[in-house]
Order: sequence, then structure tokens, then C-alpha cells
Amino acid sequence: MYVWDGYDLLEPCWECGHHLVLGIPAALPEGEPVVDVVPDRVALGIAARTVAMLVDVLDQRRPPRQVGDLVHPRVLRYLRAVPAEVTGSHGGARLLSVRAVQPHDGVLEVAWSAGPDSARECARGRAR
Repeated sequence: MYVWDGYDLLEPCWECGHHLVLGIPAALPEGEPVVDVVPDRVALGIAARTVAMLVDVLDQRRPPRQVGDLVHPRVLRYLRAVPAEVTGSHGGARLLSVRAVQPHDGVLEVAWSAGPDSARECARGRAR
């Protein structure tokens, strides 16, 4: 594997395969090192379960009032505006994957994908 240094491709060492240092590394900044965020497992679990419930609402397997206290009213308006059959699709929308992370204290991000039959829809949300 070659490394681009901005001027030329650098070849790895023929003995060990590592690349030579491209320059002198910068000094570490002053002060205490930053401590990693301790994830709030309860909040991450609630976020993932809420997304699963929203997919159920989208598929008309769950009434919207059951998630009314968990999401912003705009989300419910959006879910009600999505066209669906009068009898409900019941099995058309299913949750394929969901991932909840906490990049900073007080912030949750949830990415999910759901698919009706063979189609796939992805969404991402962030809450503070």
C-alpha cells in the first residue's frame, strides 16, 4: 500500500511494510486529556425501541397515540401523511437494522433502515 504525502507516492519499507514518518508529529496540547463519553445504555435502548415502534406505526400495526409522548408531533404528522392501504399493509414495512449512538453527552443519534418487501428506506435522526 502506498501513501500520498501531497507530492509523491511513498512506498512502504521493504523489510517491515510500514511507512516512514512523513514529518515530525505535533506536540500534544496542554491540559488534561479528554475523557471518553460514557454511553447512557438506558437512553440508547429507548431510542432503538422507539424507532421499532415508529416502524410499527408506519405499517399500521400500532396506533400513533402509543408513541405520541415519545416523539415530536411533526414525526407523527409525517407518519400519518405516508400513504397506506385502508386495511393496512401489516408486514410491508419491517425494521431491517437500527443503530443508536451517543457521540456527546446529552446527544443521541439513531440511524435505521426499513424495507417494504424488497425496497429499502434509510433515515437518520439526532436528539438533544
